[in-house]
Amino acid sequence: MYSLTQTQIEHFENKGWVGPLDTFSLAEIEPIQEYLANNSKKIEVDDQQLMEFYNHFLGYKTTREHHFCCQSLLEALKDSRIVERLRQLGETNLLLWRSNIFYKLQGQGGIGWHQAIDYYGHDISEEVEESSKTLVFPKNENILNLTVWLAIKDATLENGCLYFANGTHKHTFKAIQVPVSEGAFSYLTNEKMSWQKDKSYSKVFDFNEQEWEIEPVPAKAGQIIIFTERVMHSSPANCSSQPRIGINARYIPPSVQIYPHREKGDYIDGTGNDISKWFPILLSQD
Repeated sequence: MYSLTQTQIEHFENKGWVGPLDTFSLAEIEPIQEYLANNSKKIEVDDQQLMEFYNHFLGYKTTREHHFCCQSLLEALKDSRIVERLRQLGETNLLLWRSNIFYKLQGQGGIGWHQAIDYYGHDISEEVEESSKTLVFPKNENILNLTVWLAIKDATLENGCLYFANGTHKHTFKAIQVPVSEGAFSYLTNEKMSWQKDKSYSKVFDFNEQEWEIEPVPAKAGQIIIFTERVMHSSPANCSSQPRIGINARYIPPSVQIYPHREKGDYIDGTGNDISKWFPILLSQD
């Protein structure tokens, strides 16, 4: 019941994503909902309301890595109903290396088209040494960096569900410098992009959605969507009266180096976060 069919595997290979997939019951999701409610508050930034989260494990405000301090979230992201499906897509050994809360309040703007591979905090104009990158992939290997998007509340067309540009994972799109107000994350005014506030530009991709098949993917609470970081995706503004809440998690094989600059004693990542307490979690190994 919780394995991918051959049709679903081919769907992922052709389109770059698969879902929504029935995975968790509402009863299993409820403790995560309670954690989010108890560890957040509504604030106003740049005349826009948003939710602020405090991570007690890391010791600072962030939407990231709450699986370290929310046991119910950690158990969900480690659950075999997720991991076995990921293994079917070609990566037998997996590390859980990142999670992020996406809490889109009613009336909050959306996120523009992007490939997640380019949003680990490095400037598009700079030549980044391998030791300073977020991820260093082994050469001559086609590594899947997989994302699981878990719906905590229903994601609908009205409140800004995920949209995918089918097949874009097979293409590379040039990143372009634009004013900060025109960046893909210009409406996401939480700490995720606060590192850019002192910069004079942001970035978008040279991507024309009119040239691609675009598909919205609503998801009910407890369902997951699996996609590769390489596929173009976005989510529009929340035009409903209810928040849209989801958590994404990223999985890679152990052959990928994560935050290699830690080996030099540098514990600040590309977005300015302290990662001294961070560690990856091994989920499966032959």
